[in-house]
Amino acid sequence: MGCLEKKKGKTEGSKVIAVIVVVIIILPCLIFLKAVLWYAVSSDSGDVRYAEFDAYLTIGNHTGFDVNTSSLYYGTLMPGQSETRYILLQSTDKTISKFTVVAEGNLSSWMIFERDYFVIAGQNATANITVNVPGDASLGNYSGKIKIYQTVR
Repeated sequence: MGCLEKKKGKTEGSKVIAVIVVVIIILPCLIFLKAVLWYAVSSDSGDVRYAEFDAYLTIGNHTGFDVNTSSLYYGTLMPGQSETRYILLQSTDKTISKFTVVAEGNLSSWMIFERDYFVIAGQNATANITVNVPGDASLGNYSGKIKIYQTVR
């Protein structure tokens, strides 16, 4: 019985040492890494770049399209229809870039972003911007702006 009691004591002692190691060494490291990653993703310090695109939509009694590449033109849509346009976001170097996409104007309340916030480094991402025309929308021309802010660190 004496031998069994010694082994049991060693096992409990090992568990206590493991808990101490986790609490004293590993846990502070994880907290530090989380703080570094949070800063990398959420800090607004850095070079801010800005781009703005005009957005247009005509609501009519027929459907039409436009291949304009200098603005986001959704063409002519009928009430109740929707259309999606895509903007390519590029981060050409290995530094972290945060992109925020914002809509303004009378067209903005109909715009839906698949995502409006991107964090990339040395790669591309696509911002999908869909316009959902309400079924009771009045015929006419609508406009807005898409603003893209890029923070580079």
